[in-house]
Amino acid sequence: MSNDNLTIGKYKLVNCLATGQHSQVWEAIDNETTRRVAMKMLLPEALSDPDQLGSLKSEFKIGSSFEHPNIVKYHELEAKGGLLGKVKQAYFTMDLFSAQNLKGWFHNDLRGVHIRIKRLVELLSVALEHVHERGWIHRDIKPENILMSKAAEVRLIDFSLASRAATTLSKVFARKQATVKGTRTYMAPEQILGKPLTVQTDIYNLGVTLFELLTGQAPFAGSTPKEILIRHVGDRPPDPSSINSNITPEMERVLLRMLSKKPADRQKSMSEFIVEFRNVNVFKEPVLEEVALTEEQQAEETLKKVLGGALDSRADALRTKLGVAAPAAPKKPKPKAKPAAPSPPPAPPQQPQMMPGMMPQMQPMMPQHPMPMMPYPMQPM
Repeated sequence: MSNDNLTIGKYKLVNCLATGQHSQVWEAIDNETTRRVAMKMLLPEALSDPDQLGSLKSEFKIGSSFEHPNIVKYHELEAKGGLLGKVKQAYFTMDLFSAQNLKGWFHNDLRGVHIRIKRLVELLSVALEHVHERGWIHRDIKPENILMSKAAEVRLIDFSLASRAATTLSKVFARKQATVKGTRTYMAPEQILGKPLTVQTDIYNLGVTLFELLTGQAPFAGSTPKEILIRHVGDRPPDPSSINSNITPEMERVLLRMLSKKPADRQKSMSEFIVEFRNVNVFKEPVLEEVALTEEQQAEETLKKVLGGALDSRADALRTKLGVAAPAAPKKPKPKAKPAAPSPPPAPPQQPQMMPGMMPQMQPMMPQHPMPMMPYPMQPM
């Protein structure tokens, strides 16, 4: 690594993705092609350990033998020597798959895992089937070694503990393993007891992983690592539906079979498990994607919880702080137009008042037109 600790070989280190006890995984850029890759490199203190160097080379050799869309693709290995035969740097590169592992999904968005669980398990299962067909077992199936994108694209990673599957003949002459390798929370009973390992070992590891993803917790826990191992060997796992009541009985039967203590009681192969899994419903009620609220809608919901939607000075101040527009005042309904009152009938012509001794005036029968004056004969006196 260069003095500025940002380059190793022809690669520029961009971002540390994961750190283990003996190694780190970095996002890196190939200075020659500008391609982005993932680089697994041994830490300086591990370069002098032959076992760690051998493990790195073995992982690259095994991983490079697989050609599957759901298994990360390996590219090149570098293990350069320095003075006195000491290794100066050791790393290999592989495809960069920009997605978090299932442990991150588990803690941040378990509902998102449940929405994608069918596709996730099927893609992971066919990847494991490919590994088994090549004569290998992964031996460390756990959420940290499974990457998944939001589009439910999956990659199986980390073959540092992978080993050849035991055959019928090798089981006869196999000796008990002196060193138990694996992750305690996910280890099969035969791993713990040092017995020969088969494809059923991966099925058990996958069963523990699936149990954790469906229920939110591992089937076995303990106050000490030894207690966890003892429970894997001797205790029956709890019914998944007792933790998550939405799990169907048929899914529960498939899952508990994967967690059988004896390898012979589990599914015979990954292909058998895939058939079983495809023919069951995982949940009684489907888990659907939630409709995302806008920032303003979320702020308004918060406001309702705090103030109950009250329209007072406190509500207005909080709305201003949250950037939420005040709700519009309800519009008053327009008064309905009253029907026009009927016009009063025309008043009859006013009659002149009569004085005592007067005769009522007769109304003319004909239109009143001026009549010519007729001469009257003079009356004799």
